[in-house]
Amino acid sequence: MKQAVNSYSANLTFTQAPALGERVAALVPPIPNYVWLATLVLAATLLGISTMQRARSQMTTARNNYAATDARFTQAQAANAEIKDQTDLLRTNTRAAAKAAQEQSPYVKSNEIVIATR
Repeated sequence: MKQAVNSYSANLTFTQAPALGERVAALVPPIPNYVWLATLVLAATLLGISTMQRARSQMTTARNNYAATDARFTQAQAANAEIKDQTDLLRTNTRAAAKAAQEQSPYVKSNEIVIATR
């Protein structure tokens, strides 16, 4: 088959322009190796410092939350102990039970006798 001038099988040669990366590399001056090394060391150092600061702030928050929770727990234990003591006193002392019933119930008069039924 004959090659035609305008066909795809014709061998065309173009002078190609340099690639974009080559043109940019020609504009940027070369950077020495120690600058790259210093940049990497600085980045790693700053990353470590920011990580330590974040961990320190989270630890402080956790300690404050623990202290608040511990205080609430201690208050709850004290309230439970007081309620237990009052309950034991009402079970064992009839006068205390009668007095508590008179204070809590508006229907019980001071001269009435309270009989506890279980």
